[in-house]
Amino acid sequence: MNIPEALAQIVEGQNLSKDNAADVFNQIMSGEATPGQIGALLAALRVKGETPEEIAGAALTMRNLSTKVPVKSKVVVDTCGTGGKFRLHKPTSFRGNDASTLMEEFLVYGLDKNLFYIVGIVKVITSILLLFGIIKKKLVIPTASIIALIMVVALLMHFRVGDSFYKHIPALIIFTMSTLLVLIERKLIKF
Repeated sequence: MNIPEALAQIVEGQNLSKDNAADVFNQIMSGEATPGQIGALLAALRVKGETPEEIAGAALTMRNLSTKVPVKSKVVVDTCGTGGKFRLHKPTSFRGNDASTLMEEFLVYGLDKNLFYIVGIVKVITSILLLFGIIKKKLVIPTASIIALIMVVALLMHFRVGDSFYKHIPALIIFTMSTLLVLIERKLIKF
């Protein structure tokens, strides 16, 4: 199925099958679609409402076209997540105190707005370097240690404003994973 056919079907309120969605997203990700076609398709899907089959077809295409990374290590940690601009301004039940955005959370903790940007940049850089630790083992201990330290500060901030244990969970999990990486790399525990 090509993009004009998919658009006609979506505009009529009909859903795409998983295979048809995969075909259409393959055209997009292969560079065959124009920016206008991409915008029209995504807007039409959003207005109609995406189905699990359409999302699965798009995900299947992304998976098929992704670059496979050969890894020799038995231990692999995904440090990517869904952060950044996608959740930066969205409320979550894990935010400190009653903050609705990440920036607001920093302000609730009494931290400077500029520190918000500095911490964000440090988190991105250390996460990327941690990924490079798959190739260069020397990077794992310092980057995992920095991430663990940031999470200790996050936990202290949650305690400071009297948050429930529930709001500590994400920072606690990342702290634990980072600490485990350091201990494994230093061969203090075997995995």
